[in-house]
Amino acid sequence: MKLRHTPLSIPANGVWLDGMLAHAPDVRALALCLHSQGYPPLEQPGRPVELALQAAGFATMTVNLLTRQEVQRDPDASFNIPRLTERVLAAAEWTAHQPPLTGLPLALVVGDTGCAAAIRAAVRAPEAFTAIACLGGRADLAGAEPLRAVRTP
Repeated sequence: MKLRHTPLSIPANGVWLDGMLAHAPDVRALALCLHSQGYPPLEQPGRPVELALQAAGFATMTVNLLTRQEVQRDPDASFNIPRLTERVLAAAEWTAHQPPLTGLPLALVVGDTGCAAAIRAAVRAPEAFTAIACLGGRADLAGAEPLRAVRTP
């Protein structure tokens, strides 16, 4: 399957989040790959998890949940779980208004502190997400109540 890679800017509560969409007309679902630590370059091909998802027939949308300025200004920005949660929800909402993505099942693929934000987002909008994959992250930072309440596999 030949994927088209499109750079994105996603509005989220007064900032623009950088993203990269890898998509083809015949994908089976969309994996929203979220980064909350540092600022990895999105143009860099070859992230193993994303490549594996793409090979399995998934579109991927990689999004940096923090701006470059936030990362430079505050080394602890990635621990602001409420802000990250709002940005996860904003990215999911953005996909719902994109014709090639509308109707695709949406899975969250996250690591680090983004795991906590993904869990909180899934509790707030359970109908939006079909799965969450936390890759070595800090799910504990979601808090006890969201961890008990999450129903997304």
